[in-house]
Amino acid sequence: MKARIQKMISIKSVLFTAVMLFIVSALTLAAGHDPVSISGTVDLASFTGTATVIIGSEELECEVAVIPMQPPEPKDGGLYFPEVQHVFTFEDGSTLTTTGEEFAMPTDENPAILTLHGNMEIISGTGVLEGASGELRVNGQMDWSIGQATFNANGAISR
Repeated sequence: MKARIQKMISIKSVLFTAVMLFIVSALTLAAGHDPVSISGTVDLASFTGTATVIIGSEELECEVAVIPMQPPEPKDGGLYFPEVQHVFTFEDGSTLTTTGEEFAMPTDENPAILTLHGNMEIISGTGVLEGASGELRVNGQMDWSIGQATFNANGAISR
């Protein structure tokens, strides 16, 4: 009986958490935030590349520069980047800048390939993105054997 009650409480907690996340997401989008997703490829020698930024239903192509603001540190068998900045520059000259932290962990299959995870804050924008702000969750892969990183980021943006 005690185990059954604990299981019911656990199920209710999961359902409550899911409902709260849905409500917070809906309120965030209703409060002037648009969904944003970014995917791109970066050359690991120059830390520059290209990306596609989708804000709502608007798709924009751009160049991206990745700027490690501090050197990476070894951590838990991987590399921890304590502060990384991304500057996205669009064809019309508008920019979007993010800052955050990333963690890269070697894969079991090939130590030259690292999975990449991070949280980024949209800290500024210029041009049509003037005053942009928001949050992104970044996932990707750094493949040192070919010198390339690929990434996807998802979140919300306010402008």
